[in-house]
Amino acid sequence: MGFIAPIAYKKGMPYATANGIQIYYETEGEGEPLVLIAGYSRDSSHWVTVREELSRHFQLILPDNRGCGRTDPPQGPFSIEDMADDVLGLCDVLQIKKPHILGHSMGGAIAQSLAYRYPQRINKVVLSQTFAKFRELGLAVIRASLHLEEHSVPIRNQLEIVFPWLFSDTLYKDPKKVEMLIEKRIDYLYNASFEVLQKQYAAICNFDSSSWYHKINKETLVLAGEQDLLCPLGDCVLMAKNIQGAKVHVFPLMGHNASIEVPHEFNRVVRDFLT
Repeated sequence: MGFIAPIAYKKGMPYATANGIQIYYETEGEGEPLVLIAGYSRDSSHWVTVREELSRHFQLILPDNRGCGRTDPPQGPFSIEDMADDVLGLCDVLQIKKPHILGHSMGGAIAQSLAYRYPQRINKVVLSQTFAKFRELGLAVIRASLHLEEHSVPIRNQLEIVFPWLFSDTLYKDPKKVEMLIEKRIDYLYNASFEVLQKQYAAICNFDSSSWYHKINKETLVLAGEQDLLCPLGDCVLMAKNIQGAKVHVFPLMGHNASIEVPHEFNRVVRDFLT
């Protein structure tokens, strides 16, 4: 789970047909290609706090996950593997042969699937505050958010309930910042539908890489938040230990969205690893 903020789409509205759907994506910057994959319910705008700085060092490719933002919502259920194939198909259309991959939360599950199933197509991998199998507590949070949406609870009230699971106590010590994030989220125009959120939830429930993620043989960096309630620190550290040669970085006092709360540190750690 992440956070959507409004953003000026500088490149018009580019779409690519890949894996049977129309995928909305953006590109920015020059250098080695780096695909940024957002988490549950989120789209490319999740990266608004880090994209400008990262684009000074990399060619960023920022797709909207299926059904989110401006990417088509396909008929029927879909899986984490389907969303990984969307990313690979987009790279094929853009003739990008071997990008770095950075995925957050559910996007980190998508990144794992890519690295395990298509190692020849992937360069380095950054798994940001993600999971091998989402904990029951996290699934309960998503179910609660779906109930709020289903019963048409006002968006402000939804955010006031869900945000404490996504951000740190440090952020909540600054009520003005919390209010700013809530207002930006309310103003966003491209929210995923309730049906798509249900399908993403099902995809998360059905994902379990615990039997195979240790076979990932790409250079890997695992990012963790010290106070992450959804993807706990211990789980992220264990993942780093089980992937041969993987590195781990812990963001002190951070919750589930270090890229939003400490974007400059986030960018520095990612840049140092990838370069």
